[in-house]
Amino acid sequence: QQMHASATSLQLLDHSSSISMVSRTDTVKTAAVTSSDSKPFTFSAGRITIERNAVQFDDNAKAKAGKGVFDPAHIAISDLLLQASAIQYNGTVYVADINAVSMAEQSGFRLLELHTRARYSDTGVSLRQLVVKTAQNQISGDAQLSYASIGEITTKPAATKVTLNLQKSRIQLDELLYFSPELKKNTSFQPLLGKVFFINTRVAGA
Repeated sequence: QQMHASATSLQLLDHSSSISMVSRTDTVKTAAVTSSDSKPFTFSAGRITIERNAVQFDDNAKAKAGKGVFDPAHIAISDLLLQASAIQYNGTVYVADINAVSMAEQSGFRLLELHTRARYSDTGVSLRQLVVKTAQNQISGDAQLSYASIGEITTKPAATKVTLNLQKSRIQLDELLYFSPELKKNTSFQPLLGKVFFINTRVAGA
């Protein structure tokens, strides 16, 4: 029997979450996953609202990165806002209208605005009417990835089909330093710092 959950509205307001762990570097054997004939769990929600939330994650087995650098082992997000509607999962495909996302990360990176009509499955990702705004960048347009499977994105990247349509987008590469600070020492990248690129383009290919 198939299980399905549905909700008209879900809210999480003024909430703080914290996760602390110690990762292991030794190899752990896992049990083999067997296939099942059971029908997948499905769900739908009319609206999801997350406002004024904070999330912290720490892997205490890893040292903290320097100030002003995004550290995936030590994440601290504040002022998290998420507003989504028409959320559905039918067992193979996720769809949602992401109406608003914004947040601040302890590194100094700020996501000011994100909204899109999203679709995700094991064979593709589609982001229509995408808008992303940060302190220095603005991206507007549509993006689509098509692939045989998630695993083949890395094992067979040439087989991944990309369609990108950017309109009235403003790109400044300085914010990449939050995620790859070593680029600041790259002599090829240094001349690009501080420069602004205005982009209207359509790209399609593999």
